[in-house]
Amino acid sequence: MYKLSVPIVIERYPDVKKEAWLAELRRAGAHRVFLAVCRSVAPAEKKARSLRALEELIPYFEDAGLEVGVWTSSLGHGLSGCESLGYTRIRSVSGDSCGDSMCPLDAAFGKEFGEWLRSIALAGARLIMLDDDYRLSYRAGGVGCMCDLHMAEFSKLTGETLTRAEIIQKVFTGAPGRHRDAWLKTSGDSLRTLAVQLRAAVDTVSDRIRLGHCAVLSTWDVDGVDSIELAKIFAGKTRPFLRLIGAPYWAVKQNWGCRLGSVIEMERMQRKWCEKEDIEIFSEGDVYPRPRFNVPAAYAEGFDTALRADGGMDGILKYMIDYACSPRYETGYIDRHVRNASLYREIETHFSGKPAAGVRVFEVMHKLRNAMLSGAFPGGDYIQEDFIPSSIRFLCDNSVPMQYDNPDVTIIFGENARYADEETLQHGAILDAPAADILAQRGFDVGLHKMLGKADVNAEYYPEQDETVPVGGTYYNLESDGNARFVTLLKGPDAKGGAYEYEDRNGRRFLVYPFHAYEVRQHARVFRCYCRMRQLANSIAYIRRKPMEAVCLNNPDLYIQCKQDGESLSVGLWNFSADRIFAPEISLSREYGGARFIQCSGRLCGRSVFLSDLEAFGFAGVVLAKSSPARSLSQQGS
Repeated sequence: MYKLSVPIVIERYPDVKKEAWLAELRRAGAHRVFLAVCRSVAPAEKKARSLRALEELIPYFEDAGLEVGVWTSSLGHGLSGCESLGYTRIRSVSGDSCGDSMCPLDAAFGKEFGEWLRSIALAGARLIMLDDDYRLSYRAGGVGCMCDLHMAEFSKLTGETLTRAEIIQKVFTGAPGRHRDAWLKTSGDSLRTLAVQLRAAVDTVSDRIRLGHCAVLSTWDVDGVDSIELAKIFAGKTRPFLRLIGAPYWAVKQNWGCRLGSVIEMERMQRKWCEKEDIEIFSEGDVYPRPRFNVPAAYAEGFDTALRADGGMDGILKYMIDYACSPRYETGYIDRHVRNASLYREIETHFSGKPAAGVRVFEVMHKLRNAMLSGAFPGGDYIQEDFIPSSIRFLCDNSVPMQYDNPDVTIIFGENARYADEETLQHGAILDAPAADILAQRGFDVGLHKMLGKADVNAEYYPEQDETVPVGGTYYNLESDGNARFVTLLKGPDAKGGAYEYEDRNGRRFLVYPFHAYEVRQHARVFRCYCRMRQLANSIAYIRRKPMEAVCLNNPDLYIQCKQDGESLSVGLWNFSADRIFAPEISLSREYGGARFIQCSGRLCGRSVFLSDLEAFGFAGVVLAKSSPARSLSQQGS
């Protein structure tokens, strides 16, 4: 069952009536409510108010048939505040002290935090979740904690007393080694140890209370521990649960400025990492800062419907009730959620149960440990505060369906190439220059003889399209095999070669780009380019010796998922652009006997599907069967 959880902030209770909350939760069809309370270092009076509210609200919502969780902040988000407290602050590698973020190695803080969770448990909580501030990194100043407590632990492990500048040089530049290993162990152990203490505090009330946390990108890599391990520590004897990281509001300009399709794919990537771990996982359907003046409901609905189509999530934490005002103030999120109920059912029927088809994304956890880092700190997208992998951004920008489960053409960018093996490459791969260089150094034949250095590039020429497109960022001159075929040509004072296709002696085919994907990802027209869309679709067909299951070109921010089984292919189109798409045409890899249309009209003609116009932030689905009469389904939805 896809479980719907909804958070509410109870700070204003009883001024905000519990009956009003319950009415909206029931209207939404919520299965679970999370009651957000103050954090452990809040003043005693504020904590007492939260606990009194919990004692009333937990049984009230449970009697109404809802599962009830309690949600609290943990270490802090790195903002200002709490300066009067005497606890040790997290101090990032950049030297900044994070105003409200407490170091997990501070024993006095750990004691107060544990006592707070014990108090929440005594108030009746059966489920407790820590916010996504249970991390050392991705806060003010960037990476890790270099407070005196962490420095002392690092010194114990290494047997050396080093300055902060010396640690940065030995850990975050050059090749991997014992100093980086020691840094990651120090960081990870500080989070593990506190997690054990917090679990023990909850166990003093009951070892059947579920305790979990919200993932964040640093706890998949640079903090020295991953969210899977932490989820299991927090869980104790109960089943682990984990809210994943990546929210609709990241795609709104006034916040992170990411794109919605990429955020969805980042959640799918984490889902893959958690596979077979027996962890309840649910997505972050956050529309911070609310209400719809700031983040339209269309972002939440696109996010939710796409992850329902993925089919791998246990549910969603969907933030549909305003935090600051009464539930009567902003009803628009739930209005649209309710309106889309029939669409959810159609998507779950025709998409969620099928395996995904498309380019396989190869992104691994823990890349920092074995990375080769440049002399400039910080180096690489696994250290920078860039939440979404470049490979995901690239495919989303070019409307390429992707998946994480099945052997197929695989995209490998940057440091991920250190972890690729023969199986990963067996169906060919799409590589950026750093990945191609790493694979070549490891003995794989990807058509690259030598990376000759950075190139001064101002444009790429697409010979098959006779189009020159201005570009920028980090490009390289590549000395490629004589059998390589260039699909783009670099233009610039010293530019040579370009993107090329190559087939090795075993028949494996590759597409190699001459850019550093992370360093060009935001540059105009490198990723987001009509010519790139067409070139990439053609090159994928070259690598796999047949076209992609579904191709729909020339539409910015068109997000596509393909789900396929032995009987049918389901294609979902989400228009995450402000522009309407006029009569989208889908090109198929084969002919089908019939089509069913969801929230659109259309016709099947050979290997093409022609659909009605797709509104901004609209969804259209087509289910193609081997042999069945075409049918049309018209539905209402946002």
